[in-house]
Amino acid sequence: MVVELDFCVLKFTKNYIISTVNENIHLTESKAALISKEIVNYFKGNPFIYISHRIHNYTVEPHVYKIVSKNKNLLGIIVVSNDKSLIKKSISEKPLLNNQPFFEIFNDLEDALFWANTFSKKNE
Repeated sequence: MVVELDFCVLKFTKNYIISTVNENIHLTESKAALISKEIVNYFKGNPFIYISHRIHNYTVEPHVYKIVSKNKNLLGIIVVSNDKSLIKKSISEKPLLNNQPFFEIFNDLEDALFWANTFSKKNE
């Protein structure tokens, strides 16, 4: 299933969500709440992995990570980017995600999807 919001595209599968935020967006708490609402509606309490496909440059308010971390069914987060500056930014964001089982970074979406599917199968 694909959900298009005015600031991002969310692609849902059984085990994960791929979020692609549009260029030059400032991801606020209210926007994160919209994403969270879609996640809750789709996964309905089932465990999932959040994949942030960072192909565009955008900024994130630090409080957004508190919203993301509140979802008890979130198994972990994967960031996908081949832009070194976006990867550095992602690494600096990791401490803002409290109590996440994992935070992985990949530079290829296919590798990230393979890893997510393998991890999900181990946790079924």
